[in-house]
Amino acid sequence: ILFIIVIIVGSALGYGLARQFKQLNPEELLEQAGVKELFYFETDNDLQRLERREFTPRLSTDHVIEGMYSLEVTFPAGGGNLSAWRTFIRNWADSDIFSFDVYNDEYSEIILKVIVVDETGLSKFEKDCVLSPGSNHIEIETKDIAKAINITQVKQLLLEVREPAETTLFFDNMRLETREERR
Repeated sequence: ILFIIVIIVGSALGYGLARQFKQLNPEELLEQAGVKELFYFETDNDLQRLERREFTPRLSTDHVIEGMYSLEVTFPAGGGNLSAWRTFIRNWADSDIFSFDVYNDEYSEIILKVIVVDETGLSKFEKDCVLSPGSNHIEIETKDIAKAINITQVKQLLLEVREPAETTLFFDNMRLETREERR
């Protein structure tokens, strides 16, 4: 009888916790815990948070740096951009570095333009990143971004490719970091 009571109480507690967790926003919980991952690229939820035109990004098991998946994006000939609007951590002021990993599946260098826009939309930060074939790690100092926009109110993040031929890239670990986290 004691065993049955323990099972019933345990099930009730588990159900209550599961129900409570569903009502919480996981990204808010991660931010409160000090985790500054912008995109994990581990679930369909990450895909739904991205805006894209003329192509379909997908989760891939190729070129993964951490976790089980990366984000595979094949930009069409002539280029395109991958964008996120207000679906990520918007205050970047307490971070020192915006970073991500990207694998260039092409045989030549590719230019990836990183664009960050604040809530006013009147100004933007832009940086061209040269991607060598293979693995690349991109780091951008948030103080450099702050020279162009208000980093306490980031509204949009765009990754843009303008290449004459179709271009495939794999993204992983898009995050904000402090120098202390890196030690």
